[in-house]
Amino acid sequence: MKAVNNGRNMGGEFPLVSVLMPAYNAEVTVVEAMQSILWQTYPHFEFIIINDGSTDATRERILSVSDARIRYYENEVNQGLVYTLNRGIDLCRGKYIARMDADDISLPTRFEKQVEVMEKSPNIIVCGTEVSLFGDLEIVKKVPDRAYRFISAEEFQKNLVLESGIAHPSVMMRKAYWMNITCVMMLIILVRRIINFG
Repeated sequence: MKAVNNGRNMGGEFPLVSVLMPAYNAEVTVVEAMQSILWQTYPHFEFIIINDGSTDATRERILSVSDARIRYYENEVNQGLVYTLNRGIDLCRGKYIARMDADDISLPTRFEKQVEVMEKSPNIIVCGTEVSLFGDLEIVKKVPDRAYRFISAEEFQKNLVLESGIAHPSVMMRKAYWMNITCVMMLIILVRRIINFG
């Protein structure tokens, strides 16, 4: 993985939040996704973007945006989402990791609200949000109605058997618990596969 610095150094200070966004062949959507992060009302974050070996103009689109909070890296060839996220987590310096995808949009107050929740409630490890789906209607139609819509704590717990219930690009988590969260997510995926395929 090589680093390309297209922003100023943050002066060696570690931000409270590290935003992690992998990008693969996202030339159409990546700038809008980046802008939705850079325009957050909570400004104290670093923005780690990893171009996962894109073959389109993703690199040029990313580098067209200049902001001191951006830390840009490239995989020389496509390594896939899991590899890229694991490499990105190693690069995160913040207390919290906020996930983002290169084809999604975050509303302006997302980080402000999530940081407030995490700082006030040290017992909360992962904080997600509801999402509104947009884009290709054929893909949107395939998402179950219950997915990513919070009804009640009880309903959410029941749905964990069927899906994670938390949309990755809405997540803010405590970095210190990353390995524990990963193990839980892998267990959920395994249980879902067993239920679905027997």
